[in-house]
Amino acid sequence: MTTILVTGATGFIGRHLCAGLLDAGYAVRGAYRNSLPTADPDPRIEWVQAGELGPDTDWSFALGSVKYVVHLAALAHQVAVNEEDISADFYRVNTEGTRGLAKAIAERPSIERIVFVSSIKALPPSGTQSQDPESVYGRSKKLAEEAIETELRAAASDWCVLRPCLVYGPGNSGNMARLLRLINSGLPLPFASIQNRRSFIFVGNLVSAIVSCLNHPGASRKTFTVSDGEPVSTPELLEELSKLTGRRLRLFPLPMPVLKGVARCGDVIKYVTGVPVGWDSYSVARLCGSLIANCSDIHERTGWTPPFSKKQGLSITVQSYPMR
Repeated sequence: MTTILVTGATGFIGRHLCAGLLDAGYAVRGAYRNSLPTADPDPRIEWVQAGELGPDTDWSFALGSVKYVVHLAALAHQVAVNEEDISADFYRVNTEGTRGLAKAIAERPSIERIVFVSSIKALPPSGTQSQDPESVYGRSKKLAEEAIETELRAAASDWCVLRPCLVYGPGNSGNMARLLRLINSGLPLPFASIQNRRSFIFVGNLVSAIVSCLNHPGASRKTFTVSDGEPVSTPELLEELSKLTGRRLRLFPLPMPVLKGVARCGDVIKYVTGVPVGWDSYSVARLCGSLIANCSDIHERTGWTPPFSKKQGLSITVQSYPMR
């Protein structure tokens, strides 16, 4: 059987990806950091401890007899009053950790391709003249993409980069889960005046895109953005979730400066106490901002299309969420 190494295998996307790869007939080796999050890990997966992701991570054992690598492991979003307080960690883990993995792969010509799951945040913000991502997280991901291209430029091993937009699905504790909690609460929500368009991707669609890019010749040394292909506004998304949950939705308008002011208070509370309040600048930016992903390139080069519609993805997500 063809063996695939999945870094970040115990995370939200990693769990879904490992299951999808097993269903597709691959042998899966799952790399984890220090300890498995469950006492009963999937016995079909060969688990290997890789330690902390960084420039000095030893990949020699994990990469043995591997044909493909899917790199998911990363330092995810954190909130800080001053980005400089967390920038070193992002670059050490996301950029230099990815560079170290790429170097290790370059020394093993038997590895045919690495699929690196980056982020749409690696793109500069839309509607601006900037050429740089707007956040330290996005910049660390962009530099990680460049590191893979640089380290594998002269190597036999191939690469493909995927930039997913916001990923949702069963088991995700991010913004979609926050919206479901808000709907479940029955409280009036201050989002009626938001006029945005935002792309999302159901985790099943992302898994499908990853599997499609493992060995497709059209994905060779390419970078693709991926989404469900159906942008939606925040009020429209809330309406869809409300219908799927059977809960009444009550929206009222609140000026954006007020929303952002409350979010900054959440930033400070988390920074001072270390306790997330569920409402911060990062969350508000995702709820209120616009970000549309164009996935025509991956379709033209590989023929990939999302197997799940947005409605199907939301329905599966809602069914997994405990509504009271």
